[in-house]
Amino acid sequence: MTRALGSKYRLGDVLGSGAMGEVYSGVDDEQHEFAFKLLRPALVGNQEIVARFLREHTILTGLRHPNLVPVHDLVAEGNTVAIVMALVRGGDLRALLAESGPLLPVEVARIGAAIARALAAVHAASIVHGDVKPENVLMDEAESPRTPRLTDFGLARLVGESGGATVACTPQYASPEVAEGAPPTAKSDLYSLGVMLYEMSCGVPPFVGDSPATVLKQHVERPPARPGGMPDPLWELTNWLLKKGPRARPQSAHRVAAMLEELATRLAGQPAAPRLTTPPVTDRAPANSTATTQLSLGRTTPRAPKASPGRVAARPAPPPPPLPVARRRKRRWPRRLVIVALLVGAAGAAVTISRPGEPTDGAASPASTTSEAAAASRTTASAPVATVMPDLVGKSLAAAQDILPADVELEIVESIQQDATAGSVIAQEPKAGDPLPAKAKVTVARDAVRLALVDLGPVNGGWYRTGVPVSIAGTAYAMGLSDDMYCDRSGVAEYNLTKGYRQLTATAGIDDSSASSDLKVQLGIFGDGRELARVLLEFGKPVPIDVDVSGVLRLKFEWQNMAPNRCSQGGDMVLGDPTLIGLPGEAPSVTSTG
Repeated sequence: MTRALGSKYRLGDVLGSGAMGEVYSGVDDEQHEFAFKLLRPALVGNQEIVARFLREHTILTGLRHPNLVPVHDLVAEGNTVAIVMALVRGGDLRALLAESGPLLPVEVARIGAAIARALAAVHAASIVHGDVKPENVLMDEAESPRTPRLTDFGLARLVGESGGATVACTPQYASPEVAEGAPPTAKSDLYSLGVMLYEMSCGVPPFVGDSPATVLKQHVERPPARPGGMPDPLWELTNWLLKKGPRARPQSAHRVAAMLEELATRLAGQPAAPRLTTPPVTDRAPANSTATTQLSLGRTTPRAPKASPGRVAARPAPPPPPLPVARRRKRRWPRRLVIVALLVGAAGAAVTISRPGEPTDGAASPASTTSEAAAASRTTASAPVATVMPDLVGKSLAAAQDILPADVELEIVESIQQDATAGSVIAQEPKAGDPLPAKAKVTVARDAVRLALVDLGPVNGGWYRTGVPVSIAGTAYAMGLSDDMYCDRSGVAEYNLTKGYRQLTATAGIDDSSASSDLKVQLGIFGDGRELARVLLEFGKPVPIDVDVSGVLRLKFEWQNMAPNRCSQGGDMVLGDPTLIGLPGEAPSVTSTG
């Protein structure tokens, strides 16, 4: 049985129901299949919501990304408001988790990277998703492996902004700031992604309780506990996403996607973690983290500061044992926070949160969330209070975070290192044995994104030979740049970069095959018109090049023959293996030369 929707659509069977409305299959007048989300009557009755949907028609229907469910049309007809989307077959991530339990770490990273890429596209369009959860990730079976596609983007934000008073959220996936009544932001979406990585890894979200208020309070007050069997690098990133303060989380969804893509190559072959029925409970109090994450390349570069589970017998998890008063930093829960409405009376349903004194429309109703005997997994004895800084060098960042007392604010500095294991701590401040500080800093080794300069064509000038073997003082380089220095020869080569690259490395010199041993060449390197380095190159004397190119958009090389008898014999000035280096998520793997 079908019914008409607007002038060109017909609705078919109900596919599912969610916090915002019901989803139907259907076709247009040319028999193309679509999915139709009909907003619930309570939302349609709010004319401001309807007006916002129609005003955002161009933005929502213009967003296209391989990991987004595309919106094709918005229909408003009488008491019906519908979103016309692509029909994705294969079920959602919630169904996958219910069927399989914890996923393999490589799958957690693959699916998480896809969600992060989708969020990056949404955020680039100045849209906040606001309700990132497994039900809103469809697993498209048209490809193998199934492709994650994020849906319902922008809906929670539109609903939340409609009256300026309420915020729609799902308690298990709500960030601390949203739990306290703040509007969702891009950093809130990243927190929700962290909850999903946690749940995909062990089968349950990090915080559960017998009411939405209990769950929201835990998001604000309690740190997540590490599930057993979760690999160090995956826990490290998940824990970073779950920081209480928005500024302490990763800078962007684009950065998170790159890190997860890199993890997907490292986690292959690792087993899934054991399935949990309730999350572990930590006995550590959270720090009021304002940690910043920076990039270090031999220097410090400032950057921006840092489920619907199945129903079981519900019982609130006991609070963690108190830490000594002198070291405890407890964040106060807003006493007048009011949960004003459940949009759907089901586990994992979205709720709206209102600040005191603000108008609300819905009536509160109970919700079921998962919680089992959490007390059995909780350590009852308080850990002894640390008084000196532990030795963190050589340990993984995840292990360092576990060792360091939770009320010490941790600044994480990322460094590109050639001789250290990615994810390991290579330096710390203060040093081991010093008095324990309120704030500490660790430098963590990261794998680098590399681009050979010979693969990046110059936009102005150029070299006599590109990508050829060269030799300087007996050392051979497979990929070199070379220019003939006969007589008064001079040259220039300019390249377009992105701001994501941080370092240029190479070896400069006179090629061993040069006819003249008295050849001398002055080489200058410039970034956006600013001199970065100037060196004199002589036969048999290799010169290492290690230049900071942070923020540089136009990289320029200039060289000039400086030999006393310039036309007596020829020779070649060369750069051996010139390479641009950056961090995943900041430096692109492929750079345009235009």
